[in-house]
Amino acid sequence: HVSMDRDTSSVKITGMPDELAMSGWIIRNLDQPSPSPDPFLVAGKSDDGIRVFHLTQAGAASPRAVQELLTVIRTVGDIQKIFYYMDHADLVVRGPAAELGLAEFLTSSLDQTPDPQRTAMTMSPEYQYNWGRGTDTVRVYYLAHSAQPQQIQEILTNLRTVLQVQKVFNFTAMEALVLRGSPETVAAAEWMIRSLDVPADARNAPREFTASTLSPGGAMIHVLYPANLRGPALMQTLTALRTDLNIQ
Repeated sequence: HVSMDRDTSSVKITGMPDELAMSGWIIRNLDQPSPSPDPFLVAGKSDDGIRVFHLTQAGAASPRAVQELLTVIRTVGDIQKIFYYMDHADLVVRGPAAELGLAEFLTSSLDQTPDPQRTAMTMSPEYQYNWGRGTDTVRVYYLAHSAQPQQIQEILTNLRTVLQVQKVFNFTAMEALVLRGSPETVAAAEWMIRSLDVPADARNAPREFTASTLSPGGAMIHVLYPANLRGPALMQTLTALRTDLNIQ
């Protein structure tokens, strides 16, 4: 049970000793500029901890940046026990050690100052996330030529539609995409992002990538750069490919 006295800015908490210890640790870490890097280990649990992450850039950027960061952690990491403390720009995350490690990787990869001088897509180091039923590769891609939200959203839609990747989300403040999947899926996604994150006036040759693990018998991915199709003509061609050739 928690109650607050606004006149004295005090919080009253009643509960079991372990609940009081947990609450006290959270309050102490939120009530200071630099929270502890060490997790609080929940009593009686074999693998359950709490971390507080202070945001420096994302917290100052905009409420949208914070919301996107929360969505990245929830979507890519399947981490649900997470809360944002607005006054000090702190994230409070609770979960097993593997989830806390992934939250730290995502936060440190995205809570940065954007680099306007990027001339090509770059990546964070691979993060191997052991989530109990397997190991996934997690990577952050920083785009160079897709700064507009619509451009980032279209690349995101391509990854979800063509590669059928669901654990992927954008972080607009860093012009970044965060993706989690098998090594084969991540390799295909990297190729696709590199093929799509190009200057708008680029005239590239068709690119082809084979990934035999994407579907039974292998799958071929083509990225084509039409020189003359624009607007309605491009959409008509896309519709014809889906309808006449049954390519979804």
